[in-house]
Amino acid sequence: MKNETLEKTRFELVYFPRCNKQHFLTDNDREIREDLAEGDTLPERCIVEKVITLTDSEWSEFTTSLLHDRPDWFEGIGGSFSDSPRLQDISWPKIMNDPGLLNEFHRTSSVRVVEVRCPLYAWSIFVNTEGYDYARYVGRSSEYDHNSTQWAL
Repeated sequence: MKNETLEKTRFELVYFPRCNKQHFLTDNDREIREDLAEGDTLPERCIVEKVITLTDSEWSEFTTSLLHDRPDWFEGIGGSFSDSPRLQDISWPKIMNDPGLLNEFHRTSSVRVVEVRCPLYAWSIFVNTEGYDYARYVGRSSEYDHNSTQWAL
């Protein structure tokens, strides 16, 4: 595994499945495809905070055990935040219970993610741990060919 330090902020639009916490990447990808086919999912604006490049064997092990703890890999990176000054001092329960504030949060929010790559595959996956040590939410770039039958296994 190789860690890459990012010199500047990079944003990605990422689809995360509604049914999350999949153990296998193939199941996660199937959920994304089904969500897209139903037409009621939107990509989330993500900030890539770290990039990890895995060897072929590390990728194979990781994509069949997404729920295993890997604190050295993910460092608790994840979670959503808003850069709206209006929301800075408002509690999350208050935002959740006010439709106007919740709309403001969704319009101005970003998700912190770790990009995981493997040279064998053309497309990365994006992990939002929500502060945990495992791949709690795993997404694919909005530019990814979500209809492909050749998704990384």
